[in-house]
Amino acid sequence: MEKTRNPRWNVARPVSTRILRIRIICIILFIWLIHQQHLFSTYRNALSAKYAPTEFRGINLERAYQLNDRAFVLQAELLARRPSWKKLGAGCEGTTYTFNDNVIKTFTAGRSPFRNCAPRYAGSRWPAEIPASILFGNGNKDVNNTSMLYPSARKIRFLPVKAAFYATASPEAAPEWHLVTPFARNGTLQSLSKKLRTQKLVFNVVDTRYRDNFHDLLQSLQGLHNAGFCHDDIKPDNIFVGEEGEWILGDLGNLRQISHPYHESRLWSDNQQLRDCRANDVLRALKTYILFLRGASFDVGTLDEEFLLRRGPLSEIFWWTMDNAQTMTGDRLRQQSSSETTLPSMRMDEQHEKAGSSEFNGVLPVLHLRKMRASRRVEKMLSLGNSESYARRQAMTWIFGIQQDACTGV
Repeated sequence: MEKTRNPRWNVARPVSTRILRIRIICIILFIWLIHQQHLFSTYRNALSAKYAPTEFRGINLERAYQLNDRAFVLQAELLARRPSWKKLGAGCEGTTYTFNDNVIKTFTAGRSPFRNCAPRYAGSRWPAEIPASILFGNGNKDVNNTSMLYPSARKIRFLPVKAAFYATASPEAAPEWHLVTPFARNGTLQSLSKKLRTQKLVFNVVDTRYRDNFHDLLQSLQGLHNAGFCHDDIKPDNIFVGEEGEWILGDLGNLRQISHPYHESRLWSDNQQLRDCRANDVLRALKTYILFLRGASFDVGTLDEEFLLRRGPLSEIFWWTMDNAQTMTGDRLRQQSSSETTLPSMRMDEQHEKAGSSEFNGVLPVLHLRKMRASRRVEKMLSLGNSESYARRQAMTWIFGIQQDACTGV
Protein backbone atom coordinates (compact mmCIF):
# COMPACT_ATOMS: atom_id res chain seq x y z
CA MET A 1 0.00 0.00 0.00
CA GLU A 2 1.42 3.39 -1.10
CA LYS A 3 2.44 5.65 1.76
CA THR A 4 0.50 8.92 1.88
CA ARG A 5 2.53 12.14 2.42
CA ASN A 6 1.64 14.45 5.19
CA PRO A 7 -0.39 17.36 3.68
CA ARG A 8 1.43 19.90 5.74
CA TRP A 9 4.68 19.31 3.74
CA ASN A 10 2.91 20.20 0.48
CA VAL A 11 2.10 23.77 1.56
CA ALA A 12 4.80 26.52 1.71
CA ARG A 13 5.25 27.96 5.10
CA PRO A 14 4.02 31.57 5.25
CA VAL A 15 6.64 34.17 6.06
CA SER A 16 5.80 36.09 9.17
CA THR A 17 5.09 39.81 8.83
CA ARG A 18 8.01 40.62 11.13
CA ILE A 19 10.54 38.71 9.02
CA LEU A 20 9.19 40.29 5.83
CA ARG A 21 9.62 43.77 7.28
CA ILE A 22 13.19 42.98 8.31
CA ARG A 23 14.00 41.79 4.78
CA ILE A 24 12.51 44.92 3.21
CA ILE A 25 14.45 47.13 5.62
CA CYS A 26 17.69 45.28 4.83
CA ILE A 27 17.12 45.69 1.09
CA ILE A 28 16.37 49.41 1.46
CA LEU A 29 19.41 49.85 3.69
CA PHE A 30 21.62 48.04 1.18
CA ILE A 31 20.37 50.23 -1.69
CA TRP A 32 20.86 53.36 0.45
CA LEU A 33 24.44 52.36 1.29
CA ILE A 34 25.25 51.83 -2.38
CA HIS A 35 23.70 55.20 -3.23
CA GLN A 36 25.64 56.93 -0.46
CA GLN A 37 28.85 55.33 -1.62
CA HIS A 38 28.16 56.63 -5.12
CA LEU A 39 27.49 60.15 -3.81
CA PHE A 40 30.61 60.00 -1.63
CA SER A 41 32.80 59.06 -4.58
CA THR A 42 31.14 61.51 -6.97
CA TYR A 43 31.40 64.56 -4.73
CA ARG A 44 34.83 63.67 -3.43
CA ASN A 45 36.03 63.71 -7.04
CA ALA A 46 34.09 66.93 -7.72
CA LEU A 47 35.69 68.74 -4.77
CA SER A 48 39.09 67.42 -5.77
CA ALA A 49 38.50 68.87 -9.23
CA LYS A 50 37.38 72.23 -7.80
CA TYR A 51 40.52 72.53 -5.70
CA ALA A 52 42.87 71.41 -8.43
CA PRO A 53 45.54 74.03 -9.22
CA THR A 54 45.11 76.71 -11.84
CA GLU A 55 47.60 76.13 -14.65
CA PHE A 56 49.53 79.24 -15.66
CA ARG A 57 51.12 77.68 -18.71
CA GLY A 58 53.93 79.62 -20.32
CA ILE A 59 54.06 82.06 -17.39
CA ASN A 60 57.04 82.25 -15.06
CA LEU A 61 55.46 82.47 -11.62
CA GLU A 62 58.83 82.96 -9.96
CA ARG A 63 59.44 86.06 -12.07
CA ALA A 64 55.87 87.27 -11.55
CA TYR A 65 56.33 87.01 -7.79
CA GLN A 66 59.30 89.36 -7.94
CA LEU A 67 57.53 92.62 -7.15
CA ASN A 68 59.35 95.96 -7.14
CA ASP A 69 61.35 97.42 -4.27
CA ARG A 70 58.39 99.45 -3.07
CA ALA A 71 56.57 96.21 -2.31
CA PHE A 72 59.33 95.10 0.06
CA VAL A 73 59.40 98.49 1.77
CA LEU A 74 55.60 98.32 2.20
CA GLN A 75 55.87 94.79 3.53
CA ALA A 76 58.33 95.86 6.23
CA GLU A 77 56.17 98.83 7.17
CA LEU A 78 52.99 96.77 7.41
CA LEU A 79 54.56 94.10 9.59
CA ALA A 80 56.07 96.74 11.86
CA ARG A 81 52.66 98.39 12.28
CA ARG A 82 50.69 95.16 12.64
CA PRO A 83 48.82 96.27 15.82
CA SER A 84 47.46 99.29 13.91
CA TRP A 85 45.64 97.21 11.32
CA LYS A 86 41.86 97.63 11.40
CA LYS A 87 39.82 94.48 10.87
CA LEU A 88 37.31 94.66 8.02
CA GLY A 89 35.92 91.15 8.10
CA ALA A 90 36.69 87.44 8.24
CA GLY A 91 35.64 84.37 6.29
CA CYS A 92 36.59 80.79 5.56
CA GLU A 93 39.68 81.92 3.60
CA GLY A 94 41.10 84.26 6.22
CA THR A 95 40.80 87.81 7.53
CA THR A 96 40.83 91.21 5.83
CA TYR A 97 42.33 94.36 7.36
CA THR A 98 42.91 97.98 6.38
CA PHE A 99 45.86 100.20 7.12
CA ASN A 100 46.15 103.68 5.62
CA ASP A 101 45.32 103.24 1.93
CA ASN A 102 45.93 99.49 1.92
CA VAL A 103 43.78 96.41 2.22
CA ILE A 104 45.62 93.42 3.66
CA LYS A 105 44.04 90.06 3.03
CA THR A 106 45.46 87.15 5.01
CA PHE A 107 44.91 83.54 3.98
CA THR A 108 44.62 80.77 6.54
CA ALA A 109 44.93 77.18 5.40
CA GLY A 110 41.86 75.36 6.66
CA ARG A 111 38.34 74.96 5.36
CA SER A 112 39.26 76.11 1.84
CA PRO A 113 42.61 74.51 0.97
CA PHE A 114 45.10 76.42 -1.16
CA ARG A 115 45.00 75.20 -4.75
CA ASN A 116 48.42 76.09 -6.15
CA CYS A 117 51.95 75.10 -5.18
CA ALA A 118 54.13 78.03 -4.08
CA PRO A 119 57.16 78.73 -6.29
CA ARG A 120 59.61 79.63 -3.52
CA TYR A 121 58.50 77.19 -0.83
CA ALA A 122 58.99 73.59 -1.94
CA GLY A 123 56.20 71.30 -0.85
CA SER A 124 53.90 74.13 0.27
CA ARG A 125 50.90 75.88 -1.26
CA TRP A 126 49.69 79.42 -1.74
CA PRO A 127 46.29 80.83 -2.71
CA ALA A 128 45.71 81.00 -6.47
CA GLU A 129 44.47 84.56 -5.92
CA ILE A 130 48.03 85.80 -5.34
CA PRO A 131 49.62 84.77 -8.67
CA ALA A 132 46.40 85.55 -10.56
CA SER A 133 46.17 89.05 -9.08
CA ILE A 134 49.85 89.78 -9.69
CA LEU A 135 49.65 88.61 -13.30
CA PHE A 136 46.50 90.48 -14.28
CA GLY A 137 46.32 93.33 -11.80
CA ASN A 138 49.90 94.50 -12.25
CA GLY A 139 50.00 94.44 -16.04
CA ASN A 140 52.49 91.57 -16.16
CA LYS A 141 53.85 91.39 -19.68
CA ASP A 142 53.37 87.62 -19.81
CA VAL A 143 49.59 87.93 -19.92
CA ASN A 144 48.40 91.53 -19.76
CA ASN A 145 49.21 92.89 -23.18
CA THR A 146 47.11 94.23 -26.02
CA SER A 147 47.86 91.39 -28.41
CA MET A 148 46.76 88.66 -26.01
CA LEU A 149 43.99 90.37 -24.11
CA TYR A 150 42.18 92.96 -26.15
CA PRO A 151 42.94 95.55 -28.85
CA SER A 152 41.90 98.38 -26.51
CA ALA A 153 43.47 97.36 -23.20
CA ARG A 154 43.00 100.76 -21.59
CA LYS A 155 39.53 99.71 -20.35
CA ILE A 156 40.64 96.36 -18.99
CA ARG A 157 40.71 96.87 -15.26
CA PHE A 158 41.78 94.43 -12.56
CA LEU A 159 42.52 95.23 -8.93
CA PRO A 160 46.30 95.85 -8.72
CA VAL A 161 48.64 94.27 -6.17
CA LYS A 162 50.90 96.41 -3.98
CA ALA A 163 52.63 93.56 -2.16
CA ALA A 164 52.40 89.83 -1.52
CA PHE A 165 54.39 87.97 1.11
CA TYR A 166 54.53 84.99 3.45
CA ALA A 167 55.16 86.11 7.01
CA THR A 168 54.05 85.95 10.60
CA ALA A 169 52.89 88.83 12.73
CA SER A 170 54.48 87.45 15.92
CA PRO A 171 57.03 84.76 16.80
CA GLU A 172 54.40 82.47 18.33
CA ALA A 173 51.98 82.69 15.38
CA ALA A 174 52.15 80.52 12.28
CA PRO A 175 53.13 82.32 9.04
CA GLU A 176 50.36 83.23 6.63
CA TRP A 177 50.12 84.49 3.08
CA HIS A 178 49.32 88.20 2.75
CA LEU A 179 47.96 89.99 -0.30
CA VAL A 180 48.04 93.80 -0.23
CA THR A 181 45.84 95.82 -2.61
CA PRO A 182 44.71 99.47 -2.74
CA PHE A 183 41.80 100.42 -0.54
CA ALA A 184 38.75 101.07 -2.74
CA ARG A 185 37.09 103.92 -0.85
CA ASN A 186 34.04 103.81 -3.07
CA GLY A 187 33.42 100.19 -2.19
CA THR A 188 31.86 97.59 -4.45
CA LEU A 189 28.73 97.48 -6.59
CA GLN A 190 26.91 96.22 -3.51
CA SER A 191 27.70 99.36 -1.52
CA LEU A 192 27.25 101.64 -4.55
CA SER A 193 23.72 100.35 -5.09
CA LYS A 194 22.81 101.17 -1.49
CA LYS A 195 24.07 104.74 -1.90
CA LEU A 196 22.11 105.23 -5.12
CA ARG A 197 18.94 103.85 -3.57
CA THR A 198 18.75 106.92 -1.30
CA GLN A 199 18.54 109.18 -4.38
CA LYS A 200 15.20 107.58 -5.34
CA LEU A 201 16.03 107.14 -9.01
CA VAL A 202 14.04 104.92 -11.34
CA PHE A 203 15.93 102.01 -12.87
CA ASN A 204 16.00 103.43 -16.42
CA VAL A 205 17.95 106.44 -15.18
CA VAL A 206 20.41 104.25 -13.27
CA ASP A 207 20.76 102.02 -16.33
CA THR A 208 21.50 105.04 -18.55
CA ARG A 209 24.17 106.24 -16.16
CA TYR A 210 25.99 102.92 -15.71
CA ARG A 211 25.47 100.93 -18.92
CA ASP A 212 28.91 102.00 -20.21
CA ASN A 213 30.50 100.72 -17.00
CA PHE A 214 28.85 97.39 -17.65
CA HIS A 215 30.33 97.38 -21.15
CA ASP A 216 33.80 98.03 -19.70
CA LEU A 217 33.29 95.10 -17.31
CA LEU A 218 32.47 92.87 -20.27
CA GLN A 219 35.62 94.09 -21.99
CA SER A 220 37.71 93.13 -18.95
CA LEU A 221 36.10 89.69 -18.97
CA GLN A 222 36.78 89.27 -22.67
CA GLY A 223 40.44 90.08 -22.02
CA LEU A 224 40.54 87.45 -19.28
CA HIS A 225 38.99 84.88 -21.61
CA ASN A 226 41.33 85.76 -24.46
CA ALA A 227 44.22 84.99 -22.11
CA GLY A 228 42.74 81.50 -21.52
CA PHE A 229 41.14 81.95 -18.09
CA CYS A 230 37.72 82.25 -16.45
CA HIS A 231 36.88 84.26 -13.34
CA ASP A 232 34.27 81.75 -12.05
CA ASP A 233 32.95 84.07 -9.33
CA ILE A 234 31.45 87.22 -10.88
CA LYS A 235 29.14 88.91 -8.37
CA PRO A 236 28.49 92.45 -7.04
CA ASP A 237 30.89 92.09 -4.10
CA ASN A 238 33.79 91.26 -6.44
CA ILE A 239 33.48 94.37 -8.61
CA PHE A 240 35.08 97.45 -7.07
CA VAL A 241 34.41 101.10 -7.83
CA GLY A 242 37.51 103.15 -8.62
CA GLU A 243 38.34 106.76 -7.77
CA GLU A 244 36.84 108.00 -11.04
CA GLY A 245 33.82 105.73 -10.90
CA GLU A 246 35.32 103.01 -13.09
CA TRP A 247 34.43 99.39 -12.35
CA ILE A 248 37.39 97.18 -11.40
CA LEU A 249 37.27 93.40 -11.48
CA GLY A 250 38.72 91.90 -8.30
CA ASP A 251 38.91 88.74 -6.20
CA LEU A 252 40.63 86.40 -8.63
CA GLY A 253 40.81 83.58 -6.09
CA ASN A 254 38.62 81.35 -8.27
CA LEU A 255 40.51 82.08 -11.50
CA ARG A 256 40.97 78.89 -13.51
CA GLN A 257 42.09 77.99 -16.99
CA ILE A 258 39.25 77.31 -19.40
CA SER A 259 40.06 73.58 -19.53
CA HIS A 260 40.11 73.22 -15.72
CA PRO A 261 38.51 69.92 -14.54
CA TYR A 262 36.15 71.79 -12.23
CA HIS A 263 34.19 72.99 -15.26
CA GLU A 264 33.35 69.36 -16.07
CA SER A 265 32.54 68.26 -12.54
CA ARG A 266 29.25 67.29 -10.91
CA LEU A 267 29.59 70.23 -8.54
CA TRP A 268 29.74 72.69 -11.45
CA SER A 269 26.59 71.28 -13.07
CA ASP A 270 24.74 71.00 -9.75
CA ASN A 271 25.07 74.77 -9.38
CA GLN A 272 23.52 75.20 -12.85
CA GLN A 273 26.63 76.76 -14.36
CA LEU A 274 26.95 76.83 -18.13
CA ARG A 275 29.20 74.22 -19.69
CA ASP A 276 31.50 76.86 -21.19
CA CYS A 277 32.98 78.81 -18.28
CA ARG A 278 33.46 81.88 -20.52
CA ALA A 279 29.76 82.03 -21.36
CA ASN A 280 29.05 81.41 -17.69
CA ASP A 281 31.18 84.42 -16.70
CA VAL A 282 29.32 86.63 -19.17
CA LEU A 283 25.89 85.50 -17.95
CA ARG A 284 26.91 86.05 -14.32
CA ALA A 285 28.14 89.54 -15.27
CA LEU A 286 24.76 90.38 -16.79
CA LYS A 287 22.92 89.03 -13.73
CA THR A 288 25.27 91.04 -11.54
CA TYR A 289 24.44 94.21 -13.46
CA ILE A 290 20.69 93.63 -13.15
CA LEU A 291 21.06 92.89 -9.44
CA PHE A 292 22.95 96.16 -9.13
CA LEU A 293 20.09 98.00 -10.85
CA ARG A 294 17.54 96.36 -8.60
CA GLY A 295 19.49 97.38 -5.53
CA ALA A 296 20.03 100.94 -6.76
CA SER A 297 16.55 101.69 -8.14
CA PHE A 298 13.58 103.01 -6.22
CA ASP A 299 10.99 101.35 -8.47
CA VAL A 300 12.06 97.70 -8.16
CA GLY A 301 8.48 96.54 -8.74
CA THR A 302 8.37 98.21 -12.16
CA LEU A 303 11.73 96.70 -13.10
CA ASP A 304 10.58 93.22 -12.07
CA GLU A 305 7.34 93.58 -14.00
CA GLU A 306 9.11 94.59 -17.21
CA PHE A 307 11.66 91.87 -16.61
CA LEU A 308 9.07 89.10 -16.37
CA LEU A 309 6.96 90.44 -19.24
CA ARG A 310 10.08 90.71 -21.45
CA ARG A 311 9.26 94.33 -22.01
CA GLY A 312 11.83 97.09 -22.34
CA PRO A 313 15.48 97.16 -23.51
CA LEU A 314 16.99 95.71 -20.34
CA SER A 315 14.56 92.80 -20.24
CA GLU A 316 15.03 92.12 -23.93
CA ILE A 317 18.83 91.99 -23.61
CA PHE A 318 18.56 89.52 -20.73
CA TRP A 319 16.21 87.12 -22.50
CA TRP A 320 18.21 87.40 -25.72
CA THR A 321 21.29 86.42 -23.72
CA MET A 322 19.47 83.50 -22.12
CA ASP A 323 18.38 82.24 -25.54
CA ASN A 324 22.01 82.33 -26.72
CA ALA A 325 23.66 81.61 -23.39
CA GLN A 326 25.67 78.53 -24.38
CA THR A 327 27.68 80.43 -27.00
CA MET A 328 27.69 83.90 -25.45
CA THR A 329 30.86 85.99 -25.33
CA GLY A 330 31.68 89.30 -23.71
CA ASP A 331 32.18 90.97 -27.08
CA ARG A 332 28.89 89.71 -28.44
CA LEU A 333 26.86 90.83 -25.43
CA ARG A 334 28.61 94.20 -25.34
CA GLN A 335 27.82 94.83 -29.00
CA GLN A 336 24.20 93.80 -28.57
CA SER A 337 23.84 95.90 -25.43
CA SER A 338 25.43 98.92 -27.12
CA SER A 339 22.96 98.71 -29.98
CA GLU A 340 19.97 98.83 -27.66
CA THR A 341 18.22 102.18 -27.25
CA THR A 342 17.92 103.10 -23.59
CA LEU A 343 14.65 104.66 -22.56
CA PRO A 344 14.89 108.46 -22.25
CA SER A 345 15.51 109.91 -18.82
CA MET A 346 12.68 111.65 -17.02
CA ARG A 347 12.97 114.86 -15.09
CA MET A 348 13.76 114.39 -11.40
CA ASP A 349 10.31 115.47 -10.19
CA GLU A 350 8.70 113.01 -12.61
CA GLN A 351 10.96 110.25 -11.29
CA HIS A 352 9.89 110.90 -7.72
CA GLU A 353 6.24 111.15 -8.71
CA LYS A 354 6.31 107.86 -10.58
CA ALA A 355 8.32 106.08 -7.89
CA GLY A 356 6.04 107.42 -5.17
CA SER A 357 2.97 106.31 -7.08
CA SER A 358 4.47 102.85 -7.49
CA GLU A 359 5.10 102.61 -3.77
CA PHE A 360 1.56 103.78 -3.00
CA ASN A 361 0.01 101.22 -5.29
CA GLY A 362 2.13 98.52 -3.68
CA VAL A 363 0.35 99.07 -0.39
CA LEU A 364 -2.80 97.51 -1.77
CA PRO A 365 -2.87 93.90 -0.55
CA VAL A 366 -3.45 92.17 -3.88
CA LEU A 367 -0.88 94.21 -5.79
CA HIS A 368 1.60 93.93 -2.95
CA LEU A 369 1.28 90.14 -2.93
CA ARG A 370 1.71 90.03 -6.69
CA LYS A 371 4.83 92.18 -6.46
CA MET A 372 6.26 89.92 -3.78
CA ARG A 373 5.76 86.87 -5.97
CA ALA A 374 7.30 88.64 -8.96
CA SER A 375 10.25 89.71 -6.84
CA ARG A 376 10.89 86.15 -5.69
CA ARG A 377 10.75 84.88 -9.28
CA VAL A 378 13.23 87.50 -10.47
CA GLU A 379 15.59 86.87 -7.57
CA LYS A 380 15.53 83.16 -8.34
CA MET A 381 16.36 83.76 -12.01
CA LEU A 382 19.19 86.11 -11.06
CA SER A 383 20.64 83.80 -8.43
CA LEU A 384 24.44 83.64 -8.36
CA GLY A 385 24.65 80.80 -5.87
CA ASN A 386 27.66 78.51 -6.12
CA SER A 387 27.45 76.44 -2.96
CA GLU A 388 29.52 73.39 -2.08
CA SER A 389 28.02 72.64 1.35
CA TYR A 390 25.98 69.67 0.08
CA ALA A 391 29.04 68.26 -1.69
CA ARG A 392 31.11 68.62 1.48
CA ARG A 393 28.49 66.73 3.49
CA GLN A 394 28.28 63.90 0.99
CA ALA A 395 32.07 63.66 0.67
CA MET A 396 32.43 63.73 4.48
CA THR A 397 35.17 66.32 4.26
CA TRP A 398 35.07 66.84 8.02
CA ILE A 399 36.57 63.32 8.25
CA PHE A 400 38.49 62.75 5.03
CA GLY A 401 39.31 66.30 3.96
CA ILE A 402 39.68 67.23 0.29
CA GLN A 403 41.98 65.15 -1.87
CA GLN A 404 44.84 67.06 -3.55
CA ASP A 405 48.01 66.04 -5.30
CA ALA A 406 51.13 66.63 -3.24
CA CYS A 407 53.44 69.54 -4.03
CA THR A 408 56.84 68.06 -4.78
CA GLY A 409 58.51 71.34 -5.66
CA VAL A 410 57.98 74.12 -8.16
